[in-house]
Amino acid sequence: MTDKPLLIERAFPLKQASLDSVHEKNVRHGHISTLHIWPARRPLAACRAALIATLLPDPGTPEERRKLCEKIGGNISEDPLFVMPWNGESGDWHLQCGSPSIDSGTTTMTPDHDLG
Repeated sequence: MTDKPLLIERAFPLKQASLDSVHEKNVRHGHISTLHIWPARRPLAACRAALIATLLPDPGTPEERRKLCEKIGGNISEDPLFVMPWNGESGDWHLQCGSPSIDSGTTTMTPDHDLG
């Protein structure tokens, strides 16, 4: 354990997490949560933000926090266009031609070794 303060203790992006949670709650189609009525469903965006902010140390300055947000951000919000992901256990998770996910990744913050 370290004595350095965590990101959640210094600069949790509450306003942005709240906006993302409202957007997620209002999705009416194209999201797995619409397939079933989920009791006590938690806002995934807020949970993810709280989890990452709990795990990361605070960089210290607003400029360093901005750089950290740029490193961990960058997720696409469009449909990745999988071939047939919902086809049971035999789902085809390959990307279709024209997918916004193709060549959109980054090599920042990658692990030293691949677990796969």
